[in-house]
Amino acid sequence: MLILFGYIMKAAKVLDESATKVINGIITCLCMPCFLIMMAHDKPFNTDMVKVPFITLAVELVIIAVAYFLGKAMKLERATLGAFMLVCAFTNSGYIGYPLVISVFHHSREAILAAVILDQIITVIPISSIGIAIAVAFAGGKCTTKTFFTFLKSPMFWSGVLSLVLRNVYIPEFLTTTMNYMSGATIPLAMISIGLTLTPESLKGHVWAMALATFFKLFVYGTATFFILRACGYTGVVPKVAAVIASTPTGVLTAVVTGQYGGDQRFASAVVFITTLLSIITIPIVCGFVL
Repeated sequence: MLILFGYIMKAAKVLDESATKVINGIITCLCMPCFLIMMAHDKPFNTDMVKVPFITLAVELVIIAVAYFLGKAMKLERATLGAFMLVCAFTNSGYIGYPLVISVFHHSREAILAAVILDQIITVIPISSIGIAIAVAFAGGKCTTKTFFTFLKSPMFWSGVLSLVLRNVYIPEFLTTTMNYMSGATIPLAMISIGLTLTPESLKGHVWAMALATFFKLFVYGTATFFILRACGYTGVVPKVAAVIASTPTGVLTAVVTGQYGGDQRFASAVVFITTLLSIITIPIVCGFVL
């Protein structure tokens, strides 16, 4: 409903897509840091929270490689092929993943901390390094060493680091009260921002590639992660959180990175639109299966 409100506000011309820059700035620089600090503060930690994300990342990299060969088989143009590789793998672990984890695992004190670490390892760092490198390379640009360290400029990365650093640090009550107010705005603003970016006009062309990317993102990544983690002997909340987050739709940042570095942003935006809408149906199915 919150995503729908954002889309309706754009359709009614109350806000336009340019408002997302301001909203996202408020989220990433103010609300999200407070959200991550308060969600991770005083939460229990175990080694699975580090091991599971790296296995999930390995699944993600395999999906990117498989997407490359499938895209070549479909004879996609290079700019579209690069976008196809990214949208098949990179997930919306922040804007949708966090609220989803809070909703599904609200009785677990481990879940949100696991989500914070997962977000850093499978989304924030990879998309700001590997993702940019792929977008640049397939758009005909040249990758440099600096490309792989772009994540160091990401507010989301430093927010995650700060939340882990302050996890066991005493925070005065007046600050926790203030940060709770700020963090409370994160989820609605994030959902509205996604609604403002949805553009049905981008759904033209490459229908089969869009369908395949949607299938990989909403089903293959999450279920493959779940079964591989089970096969590796991981049980409990953390692998379930990983599977659920892996099943979230393609992240909006994927389309932004694709367009910013010369890739096929229209294609990436279309997959973001499709996966976000269909995730209303698929996420409950995946959650029911995993839980």
